[in-house]
Amino acid sequence: MSTLKDEPGYGRRYHHGGLREALVERAVAVIGEAGVDAVSLRGLARDLGVSHAAPARHFASRDALLAAVAEDGVDRLVAATEAAVAACVDDPVEQLKAMASAYLRWAAEHPAHYNAVRNPEVTRHAHASLGAKMSAFFARQQSALLAAQSRSGVDPGLTMFRLVAVLVGTATVMADPLYRNVIGKVATSDAIEQTVSAVLRDRGAADPDA
Repeated sequence: MSTLKDEPGYGRRYHHGGLREALVERAVAVIGEAGVDAVSLRGLARDLGVSHAAPARHFASRDALLAAVAEDGVDRLVAATEAAVAACVDDPVEQLKAMASAYLRWAAEHPAHYNAVRNPEVTRHAHASLGAKMSAFFARQQSALLAAQSRSGVDPGLTMFRLVAVLVGTATVMADPLYRNVIGKVATSDAIEQTVSAVLRDRGAADPDA
């Protein structure tokens, strides 16, 4: 497993803050490299070049750190999708496409973080606030889907289920190193656009007259 010992400023960079964020980021990297069981506060402290007691100033336990990893990942995912929608034209179908594409792109660009967020050994430590954020995120997606489908006769609940299933499955393939090694680089802009367009068209959301 790689560490940060060879980088300039090792052991001194956190004297002026930033250790909490660094611990979360390093935990994500360790989960991506070796799994959740490899995460320990002492190990992270060693990797970051700080004393073994330093992480306790931010996290009372390993469980607290894993809860922060889960929440940080969801915050970043939500921010990425909201930014995509904000930059999109005022059209519900295009906004839904932007949201779905941003979800896949984030998973492809941040595979370790995505896999950490999806890992039940991480999320079981999460605070109640994470559930509230996920519910709000789901409601935002459902609202966009309903607006895009307003003139179609497709059942919105079933469509939402299928859309989430396809997006999560596709994102998992894109973020999983084994799949990426077997089937090659799938996380291209074209692949994301084609996947989103196909699932929305198939469900009747991209073309209300379909």
